[in-house]
Parts: sequence; C-alpha cells; structure tokens
Amino acid sequence: MSGIGMLGSEGLVLTGVGGIALVGNALFRYTDFRSTFTRTFHKGRGEIAWGDVLTPYVASLATGKSDFEALRPWFGQAWVAKALRIDRMASPETLRQHLDNLADGHLEEALRMVHQASLDLIRRSGAPISPCSTGHVCLDGDTTPQDNGKTKKEGVSRTYMPDVFGFAPMFVFAGVEGWCIREEFQPGKQHGQKGATAVLRGAIQDLRSMGVEKVLIRLDSAFDAAENYAIMRCNA
Repeated sequence: MSGIGMLGSEGLVLTGVGGIALVGNALFRYTDFRSTFTRTFHKGRGEIAWGDVLTPYVASLATGKSDFEALRPWFGQAWVAKALRIDRMASPETLRQHLDNLADGHLEEALRMVHQASLDLIRRSGAPISPCSTGHVCLDGDTTPQDNGKTKKEGVSRTYMPDVFGFAPMFVFAGVEGWCIREEFQPGKQHGQKGATAVLRGAIQDLRSMGVEKVLIRLDSAFDAAENYAIMRCNA
C-alpha cells in the first residue's frame, strides 16, 4: 500500500478507523469505482470530484456506520484522504447533496456502477469462490428484514417478522465464502418472491461472468415459485 505504514502493537489496541486504508487501497487497486463516478458525472474546475465524495462513504459503511454525520470527524483530515487514495475529503453535507442528486434521475445508473465495482473487487483481487462438496458454487438468496420502525423513511412498513417495521431487502450470496453479489431493496411489506426471479437471474449471470459454470441455488419455501424453477432449469 503506497504511503501507508502499518505497525504491530503490544497488547490490545482498538480503533474504529484503522481498516479504512485497506478499503481505500482495495477500491483503488481492484475497481474503477472512483474514476467511473468522476468520469460519468462531470463537475466544474476546483470542485471535489464525484469519486472523492463517494469513496469515504463506502469506507464508512465498511466500519458499520451509514449516517452522514459519521464522516464529520474525517472532514478536512489529510490522513483520511491519503488512506482512501482520494484528493480531498468532502463534508457530510456535500455527501448528502450528491446522494440526493443521484437519487433524482441517476439512481439506476449509479447502482449499476456500484454493482460492477463489487464484482470487479472479487474478480480482480483473485478472491476464491469455493464450491461445496458436490462441485457446485452455492447461490443463497433470502430477504433480510431491517428494523426502521422509529423512522419515517419512505417504504417503511410491517415486515414478516413480528413487530418489526422497516425494509425487507433481498440479498444473494455466492460460494462457501458468502460473497454478496446481488441485492434488491424492497419495502417491508413486499413479499420476498416479488422481483426475486430477476435478482436470481442476474446473480447467475454474474457468476457466469466470473467463470462459474455449476451453480446450486438454495432458497427457502417463500421462493417456491414456478418462475424460479424455470430459470434454474434454463441455467442448469
């Protein structure tokens, strides 16, 4: 990692930001995340590039923090910019404005770029996608209720879990390692099967693009639908 020193400590030393250098270098080395956003969404001279605004948010998510204010301690810190391989650190307000702009007419395009970066990270880093004992790479899909009951966010509603109000996104994981290769955001009240076929079809295509031929799809009874069996037979 260029410009980043790492030292072993004596005893237990905990820090919530020590791993962001790994995040920054992984994004820089194995993906086009920063350059793609900067190139796609042009800005005026002297303004912070799109990739520089969004990269710190990815690092913040990697530390388990999704709120904008989590970036406040990083604002203006040269070491953060160096660790994340960006030129300048944007403020939380700038980040929020940029995400609002993406949501207003550019959401699908932005999500495609994020998805491509996720696949590139796995592919270019040479990460293993290990098969199970049958030789198939397992593809596990399910909805995961997210508790947002104390908020007024759009789409928050009763999930299938008792007394849990929030969202019910679907996630698809691949291999013994459990790489998350597909996800679909959903309101809490939406049945898991709605839209699941398209998600599974896309996940199979993702694995094919990474050289995986034998796929074993594992789902629970909520996905017992003819359209799911159809894509399994077509991709057997």
